[in-house]
Amino acid sequence: MVVDLADSLADPTACTILRLLARTGQVTRRAAAAAGAHALARIASPEAGRLVAELAGELHDDEAARALTGAIVVAGDDDDGFIGIRRPAEPASLLALAARDLVAVTTGVAAALGDAADQHRADAAEAARYLLISDPARVIALGPALVASIRGADEGYAGTPSPGACAARALAEAWRGEPQTTAAIVEAGAAALPEQGRDVLAGVVRFLRQWNDDTPVPAPAVREAAAFLLRRLDGGWGGRVADEATDELLAFATDYPADVLPSGDALLAALLAACQPPPTPSLYVPGGDAKPADEYLRALEQMNERAGRHRRRRDLAGGRAARPARPGLDRAQGVDPAQRVDRRPEP
Repeated sequence: MVVDLADSLADPTACTILRLLARTGQVTRRAAAAAGAHALARIASPEAGRLVAELAGELHDDEAARALTGAIVVAGDDDDGFIGIRRPAEPASLLALAARDLVAVTTGVAAALGDAADQHRADAAEAARYLLISDPARVIALGPALVASIRGADEGYAGTPSPGACAARALAEAWRGEPQTTAAIVEAGAAALPEQGRDVLAGVVRFLRQWNDDTPVPAPAVREAAAFLLRRLDGGWGGRVADEATDELLAFATDYPADVLPSGDALLAALLAACQPPPTPSLYVPGGDAKPADEYLRALEQMNERAGRHRRRRDLAGGRAARPARPGLDRAQGVDPAQRVDRRPEP
């Protein structure tokens, strides 16, 4: 009776009872595992996920393949901001299936990252994050799919999925353990994304510093992040990314001065590049073959880029935003911050 409830109706309570009965031997492990796989494939409930997690070794290949879809869903954190219902993530079934057949799970998660629905991509990105926490080297298989899953800016409203942010968080987990490989994958995949997608992708380094975890970022990951941020200062990914890269670089310099210090020469080069005059004059002159609206739009874009360059130049040269990072860099260089004489006026 309990097996039928769990198998045919995917009843969560029946799944819990069935898991306990399998432990005591009153129900065979094989029958319980098959019922759990069918239940998880039909309704992605945490109870069915726990049943599959405990008995994954008893599953046949076709049953594991069907259960994977539900395992990806329950690995995500389902938070409905409108009615206050939150289901915590349950990655145990996903990890158990991965221990059983890593290739099949990796392939399934990568395929789910290409789904058209935002919620499905967000769930798949969360599933990828747990796989990367277990082994960052898996970024070789999952990294390109995570980058490609970013279609643009997330809606950002309560109760709506955030596939872009979830993908960036997953890549940040890989960055902690495989910084050079992850950075190369991010750089290679960015060319195929729209500008708003690159805005989201650039946030991967921001997720290295987790608000709910005080664990220090590994030194190699910090050094690679500093190099990545310095490359963004040229504005190739857009002015907004360049501005945010300036803030993130200063934050890393404050928290990890010794690791950012080797990038000092590159930072100086970026500052000198920001001081170069714009390639076109700032005065808009009407005329030419282009449409007037196009000319005006181009002039506004140039004005915005000049303003961004000035803002980044000011911050990198030691404006208000840069000064909190200076004592840390001084200590890393063996200079007493108290002995520094700052002769530059406030901007």
